[in-house]
Amino acid sequence: MSIKTSIPSNTRKPGRYFEFDVTSAARGLAPIDRRVALIGARLTAGTVAAGIPTEVFTETDADTYWGKGSELALMCRAAMKAGKKLARKGKKPPALWALALADPAGVKADFTFTVTGPATAAGDVVFRIAGRTLRAGVANAASATVIAAAMKTAVDQMLADLPVTGAAAIGVLTVTANNVGVNGNDIDCSVMSAPAGVTVVAAAGVAGTGSYDTTASLDILVDKQYHAVAIANHLSADVSDLKAHNDAVNAPGAGMFTIAYLAEIGTATTANALAVGANQMDVVLVSAEDCPNLTGEIAAQVAVTVEGHDDPAANLDGTELDLYPPPAASVPTATEIETAIAAGSLVLGVNNSQDQMTIVRAVTTKTAINSVPFYNVLDLSNPRSLFYVATQVDIAWAIAFDGAKQNARTRQASVDVTYRVLKKCEDLEITHHVDDHKGEIVAETDPVVPTRINVAVPASVIQNLHQIVSVVTLFVEG
Repeated sequence: MSIKTSIPSNTRKPGRYFEFDVTSAARGLAPIDRRVALIGARLTAGTVAAGIPTEVFTETDADTYWGKGSELALMCRAAMKAGKKLARKGKKPPALWALALADPAGVKADFTFTVTGPATAAGDVVFRIAGRTLRAGVANAASATVIAAAMKTAVDQMLADLPVTGAAAIGVLTVTANNVGVNGNDIDCSVMSAPAGVTVVAAAGVAGTGSYDTTASLDILVDKQYHAVAIANHLSADVSDLKAHNDAVNAPGAGMFTIAYLAEIGTATTANALAVGANQMDVVLVSAEDCPNLTGEIAAQVAVTVEGHDDPAANLDGTELDLYPPPAASVPTATEIETAIAAGSLVLGVNNSQDQMTIVRAVTTKTAINSVPFYNVLDLSNPRSLFYVATQVDIAWAIAFDGAKQNARTRQASVDVTYRVLKKCEDLEITHHVDDHKGEIVAETDPVVPTRINVAVPASVIQNLHQIVSVVTLFVEG
């Protein structure tokens, strides 16, 4: 071992000299503060314009910055729910940033609740908007018009948590999406119950039109590293945008190591087609058929939940999310789950108490190479572990080789530093078999660029345990 000091070799004065090396992170691992970015639509009432990445700490911040009830503010609220759940489990939520999209030309979706009456008994109209349960008190003999007005009051009392505003007319409550665009068509409106003599029918009205283009917003998110990016959109064009963005930020030399998330609440067939179209280890497609939540809320919750686990190899099977469960008929069957995972969809199920959704298995969309099945990076833990190892190696190299020369000593040192990082990762159960692959850590001078060292880093990452199979043998004995 060669001990290097900063005392010049031509110093001749006698004495005892002490200096301090505080760069011992080169021998260990550096803490990584994780960051998640959300992209969605804003309202003109918001104080932060489109295209400005802004850190957000509270629900009030989100409402102020992007408008109460906007798509982006609701994504932030959903993300913070996931963060609070992580905090209750002793985990540190990732830092939350958000970026508003520029408004497209388009129309706002609306929905109607048509009331008939009068009521023949007092009670409540119980209805839902985007999974949120609302109650409107109804007096005996109340007319349809009075009941519709009471329903509007219930909407007005929850504006901060709803993606709509309400207007009451003669026997009809009309709720209109806060943002223009096709995403408004995803808003789920339904009626749970009504007092005797009253019927309420929910129906889709005007369809929302106009699509938000995420390209420019994603281009802005190169200002810093975001470990995850979640968007509200879920069209094939959005998948292409995310792939192009990640190709850039995860390219050699960029090293920003980002994973993108989007969600689909349509049929499993639709979700699986989007996943197959993505087919990339850094793109996650969440399939949540008929989940009442907004797609942006779903993507945000999954992204924050994943990034709230410092251990990149964490097993997320069965992890609960603060999302409203779908109707019983839409809960995925075992066959549908198998099909979804094979297609690269991160499918959501329902917990045992039937009140929240769960991650069945955290997977990426990478399932094929040249149309041939390929599942080495199907589990999301695998690319996350690779990104983690690469980040730690990069930090260690930056510390160890500042101002280094290209010689045999540096090449050997790069091997030694890499080995130490892999062993530390092994201690954390992120990598394993490090000593088995020690001989494969090789540093060579590039055959074309003499000032470059090429280093082989064999990262055998630990796999998640998804199945335990037992054979229970029946013994019938006298």
